[in-house]
Amino acid sequence: MSKEEKELKISGDKYLQLLKKYETTLEELDVFKTKSPLVGVRWFGSGGFKIGLSHPINGVNSVLLHGYNDKAVIDLPAWHRIGNTEAVHDGVIVRDDSVVKELGLTGVVAPIDKIKSENAFLDDEIRAILKKGIPILKATMKKITNQFAAKHFLDVMDLDKNKDLSKRAVIEGRRDELLTYHRYSLLHHHDLTSCCETFGIEFKGLTDAEMIVKLAKKELSSR
Repeated sequence: MSKEEKELKISGDKYLQLLKKYETTLEELDVFKTKSPLVGVRWFGSGGFKIGLSHPINGVNSVLLHGYNDKAVIDLPAWHRIGNTEAVHDGVIVRDDSVVKELGLTGVVAPIDKIKSENAFLDDEIRAILKKGIPILKATMKKITNQFAAKHFLDVMDLDKNKDLSKRAVIEGRRDELLTYHRYSLLHHHDLTSCCETFGIEFKGLTDAEMIVKLAKKELSSR
């Protein structure tokens, strides 16, 4: 027997101890998988969005969100994975842990997020804001950064047959403003300089972002 083989040889008791520890570790991993913190989500867009799960939930490895206010339960790692997507940032997918109970699932619900997108609203949150005065609505609209959030407010007004034209005007104004900024943000540098020339805007020394701001303000002021 070689020296290496002698060093690798272990007693029967030691082997049983290692085996028991290994089996315990596997059990702990299984518990972690079944107890992986849960997150409820809702979808407010059109089309669909597929989310792969890191740990199966009720034997399901992925969920597909489609249709307004569709809901699903995913695991926390999956929520972290989609956290930087446009769908989450723009408020198309919004976290709502009440979905866990609503869908009849049991498990540990993940801690509340420390940071929430300024564009993320549930329908009832929008209804609560709409019940308040115009100043609160204007302050809310000022904070959002994507046109979809404004569209979501309008969708809720349509669902509820809300005929408040003054509040609709505030929302539509912010939506149009954000759409204008977004449209210019899609242009290449050369197109931005051409637009600046067309509108008589001095663009030398300006960054693309600065040109976008000037062009959007110019267009919005001319309406």
